[in-house]
Amino acid sequence: VIIQKNEMEFIPKGDTTESEENTESDKIEVPPEKVEEPMEEQIADDLDLEVKIISDDALEDSPQENIAIEDETEIEEGDLDAEKERRAKYRQYKLPTLEYLHDPVEIRNPHSEEELKEKANSLSHALDTFGVTGRVVRISPGPVITLFEIEPAEGVRVNKFTNLSDDLARVMKAQRVRIIAPIPGSKSVGIELPNDNPSTVFLKNIINSEQFIQAESKLSISLGKTTTGDAYVFDLEKMPHILVAGATGAGKSVCINTMIVSILYKAKPDEVKFILIDPKKLELATYKTLEGYHLITAPNLDEYVMTTPENAVGILDSAIVEMERRFQVFADARVRNIGEYHDRKKENPELETVPYLVVVIDELADLMLTSGRAIEEPITRLAQKARAVGIHLIVATQRPS
Repeated sequence: VIIQKNEMEFIPKGDTTESEENTESDKIEVPPEKVEEPMEEQIADDLDLEVKIISDDALEDSPQENIAIEDETEIEEGDLDAEKERRAKYRQYKLPTLEYLHDPVEIRNPHSEEELKEKANSLSHALDTFGVTGRVVRISPGPVITLFEIEPAEGVRVNKFTNLSDDLARVMKAQRVRIIAPIPGSKSVGIELPNDNPSTVFLKNIINSEQFIQAESKLSISLGKTTTGDAYVFDLEKMPHILVAGATGAGKSVCINTMIVSILYKAKPDEVKFILIDPKKLELATYKTLEGYHLITAPNLDEYVMTTPENAVGILDSAIVEMERRFQVFADARVRNIGEYHDRKKENPELETVPYLVVVIDELADLMLTSGRAIEEPITRLAQKARAVGIHLIVATQRPS
């Protein structure tokens, strides 16, 4: 290989001596294997660059290696029983302790990195077969589902992903696939796939989490875990009503029990009251022991947990009467909602104690078949007006229509 001196674009810095110039010839003959490497190093030195040699195999493997696999979020636990307020006696009533709940069974690292990457490759291949090109950039495993974040290729429309939920469920052999297109605050599309071996979520973990302990609202509810495994706690007062829907055996009654127990761990009897309606006569019967504490009924009714349509209509009509009475009480106190009323009561202890009132109805569809409009009208009025006076609805049904 012959390199002409006048053709070289990069000349080393510094002056050369006259003797060195005389020893240089017009043509320099260099062995073939020594030409490219010194030239690259010299160019890199002049441009202050770092030279990296990437093989073809590394280029092929790079998309898979760039996938960020996150660890499942661990719940930050506190010590619920250590609070002074919980240990203090209050009219012979003590808030429950954690010993009544089952201890969780901890399973560390249920998802291996190889399995997650293999599922990500299968998902990418499935999308390619349907003509949707994308690259998996992040994997977030959770207790029940795993979230795959996919960055669509340039020119791929987001609505193409939303139309593939049923097809992806068939290809990935999943019962159901949920597509978040796009993920809020991101340019990626989320695809949630159910785990092969879902883990059980224990209520004790959520009740003892820092999120639940630090929550100030007496209507704080620990519902479960998020898709990433962190505790999920929300305030019923801000909802302000909840409709739980699902087929038989989907867990509606378990969800209602979780909500009730969460409130019992936060609130004393003079802070929250319950009206329970249970046409099945089984799910909410265990809460009859709260009689005289959190559970209330109407004077003309003979049961605390309503099981008949007649008693259900009667207790809902009584809730309407209580709602109208509270409106008058708040008007006399010149406040707009129950939060302002509680602040006013701190300044003036002579004011009436007005607790929150949570109306829980299990299997609303059964009541609608037997009572119809007599049930529908009070529920509609409570849902429209009762939030301001501290009355909230939790309704479960199979058909939310």
